[in-house]
Amino acid sequence: MKDKKAFRFILIFLLSGAAFFLLTLPFHKMLAVFTLSEVRPSAVLYPFLGISFGWPAALGIMTANLICDAMNGYSAAVLIEGLIPQLIYTMVPYYMWKRLMRGEDHKHRLDSVERVLKYVLVCLVFSVLSALGVSIIIYVNFHVNPLQSAPFVLLNNFDMSVMLGCPLMVLSNQIISRRAGSDRSLTKNEIIILITALVQVLIMVNVVIVVYTMGKKVGTYDVWNTIYIIGTVLINISMLISLVCMALFGNKEILQ
Repeated sequence: MKDKKAFRFILIFLLSGAAFFLLTLPFHKMLAVFTLSEVRPSAVLYPFLGISFGWPAALGIMTANLICDAMNGYSAAVLIEGLIPQLIYTMVPYYMWKRLMRGEDHKHRLDSVERVLKYVLVCLVFSVLSALGVSIIIYVNFHVNPLQSAPFVLLNNFDMSVMLGCPLMVLSNQIISRRAGSDRSLTKNEIIILITALVQVLIMVNVVIVVYTMGKKVGTYDVWNTIYIIGTVLINISMLISLVCMALFGNKEILQ
C-alpha cells in the first residue's frame, strides 16, 4: 500500500512538473511583458492541479518553475526567493477548495452558479497572492515599481485560471465519472462553460488575425500587447455574459 501511494505521489509530481514546464518555457520569449513575468497559460495549473492533487502537484510545479527560471538565466537569489511562493500559489487553492467543498462528493463538478463562484474565488485569491509574490521579487531584484507589475500578474493569472480552469474542471469531472462507471450527462451550467471556452478560443484567433492584418510586425512586443489588451477585454466580457447565462438558465438538472 505504501509503495502504491509513493508511486502515485511521484507520478503526479513528474506529470505536474512536465505539464507546467511545457506550458511555461515556450512563452517566456514569445509573450514576455516584464522582467520576471509573461503571459503564462500555465497559471491555470496552480489552482487546477492544486485542487486536484495537493502536495505532489505543488512540488512538481515548484521544481518545474525552478528549472524554467534557471534556463532563462535568472540569478540564484531569484531562484531561491521563488521556491516558497510557488508552493503557496498551489497549496492555498488546495486548502481553500477543501474547506469550501467540505461534505461534497464531486470536487471538480461545476454544475451550479454557487460552485462556479467558489472556484472563481479560489482563482482570485491565488491571483492576488501571485501578484504580491511576483511584484515583491521583481522590486527587490530589479527595482521595478510593484504598481506596474502587480496588476498585470493579477489579471493574467486570474483570467487564465478561470478561462482555462473552468472547462478543465468540467472535463476532469466527466473523466472521473466515466471511470467510476457513471454515464452522467452534462448539466446546463457545464454546457455553458464549454461553449464559453470555445467562444473564447474563437475570440483570440480572430483578434490575432485582425491585429496581424493591421500591418504590424509579427513577434514584436507591440503586437502581443495589442493582442493581450483587446483579448483580455473581450474574454472578461464573455466570462461575465457566461455567468449571467448560468444564473438565468443553468441549474442542476441533467440534460439527456
